[in-house]
Amino acid sequence: MRKFRSQQVVEKHKRIFRAKFVFFLIFLFILTFLISYSSKRKETTILNINIVGNEVVQDKDILEIVNKNLEGDYLKLFSRSNIFLYPKFKIKRELFSSFLIINKIVISFSDLHTINVNITERKPFALYCEDQEIQTLYKVVEPSDLKDIVGKSESCYFMDDQAYIYAKAMSFSNNVYFKYYQEKNNANSIQEILGSTYLTGASGKQFEKVNLFIRFLKDINLNVYRLTIKENDDYELLFGNNSKLLFEGKQDFDILLENLQAILIDLGDIEEKEFEYIDLRFNNKVFHKFKD
Repeated sequence: MRKFRSQQVVEKHKRIFRAKFVFFLIFLFILTFLISYSSKRKETTILNINIVGNEVVQDKDILEIVNKNLEGDYLKLFSRSNIFLYPKFKIKRELFSSFLIINKIVISFSDLHTINVNITERKPFALYCEDQEIQTLYKVVEPSDLKDIVGKSESCYFMDDQAYIYAKAMSFSNNVYFKYYQEKNNANSIQEILGSTYLTGASGKQFEKVNLFIRFLKDINLNVYRLTIKENDDYELLFGNNSKLLFEGKQDFDILLENLQAILIDLGDIEEKEFEYIDLRFNNKVFHKFKD
């Protein structure tokens, strides 16, 4: 009798569980249907897209990505163009990957039919450049008599104030932008350069420290226009007259400034003097050499 009663209890619990499960499936189906139906109603469908803040990236290119992500349904049930369900983060991710010049995106809605895409673009702060060898052919006497000429071509890219490299740059004259170089055995491809960050392997805020140092030099009328980081982590600043200022990236920049100020006091007005280099790489010892 005890065994029979326990079996009855088990069967009763099974029936209750099956009933609850069926009820849950019915409830889930009804809920899914209601959400699917509501998501496709015109009252909550995105009809307008406002784009603001962009200067370089064209509206039509942004609209193409936004509209593509608003087409169709999730799982063929829920409309992607619904104001509450549209794929905001996917849109942002695709815009960032498609246009490296975009620094910040804020997507919001102003009413049930309108979303606003607010774009903040990167501003050119400096140039990252690489010297690339180019090879040309020229005819000497006969068509079959050709010679190779190997020269150098400078390839430059725009970089923002966070050292992020985001676009190919045209040629500039008169050193409009400060130029940063990194000495390497082989030049990188455009795909490797774009989207990378200058000084990624250096310690924190190294780019900021270097720029403060360069700003100090310009404030005291030392016209530096190019910085090259050597493979041994030596930093080489080049002046307009091809004079050089040498230091190491791992040095304390406060000490560097103190040493430089000390040598400048000793040398006097160096703008009137032609020097070959000033070497700050040896802690409290400063070496310099004048031309001629």
